Amino acid sequence: VFAADYIIRLACCPSLLPFLLHPLNIVDLVSFLPWYLTLALASSHVEGTSVFRVLRLLRVFRVLKLAGRYSKMTILTQTVIKSVDMLLVLALFMSLAVLFFSTLMWLTERGEYDPTLQYYVRDNEVFTSSSTGQPIQSPFNSIPLAFWWSIVTLCTVGYGDAVPITPGGKVVAMAAMICGILLLAPP
Repeated sequence: VFAADYIIRLACCPSLLPFLLHPLNIVDLVSFLPWYLTLALASSHVEGTSVFRVLRLLRVFRVLKLAGRYSKMTILTQTVIKSVDMLLVLALFMSLAVLFFSTLMWLTERGEYDPTLQYYVRDNEVFTSSSTGQPIQSPFNSIPLAFWWSIVTLCTVGYGDAVPITPGGKVVAMAAMICGILLLAPP
């Protein structure tokens, strides 16, 4: 279908070179051409055609053609383009807050390192492994593991899969929730 559409548009175009050099037409060509090349090369037993499968992913960019037809999509695109600097500042502040609160949560909630289990265990942990009866690993075993909790908390989602159980951890969580609201609320 993509090939037929491309060939019909190619046959009907008034000027061949501008049509061939237009970025969206190049995306169209690259989206269906790998399938035909793989089909042709499969009969010749040539290996290394998996690269063409990756090129087929470019079909997704055909959706960009639809965006130009809708004025509201154009307005939204222009708004995002004009707001890029503020969105980057927001991303910077969110990244700093994630790093800050993840570090604080790791310091307050990691628990004590158990050399026999080889991971951190929290003192007041109520959950245990169902197979061994051992205490489960702290969800704040490292700062990168605490990033998940920080992102979910700062974005005001709060899944509840990693929760603080110490008073200090609850204070850090409360501060992270308030900070998340203050970061995301301003226009």
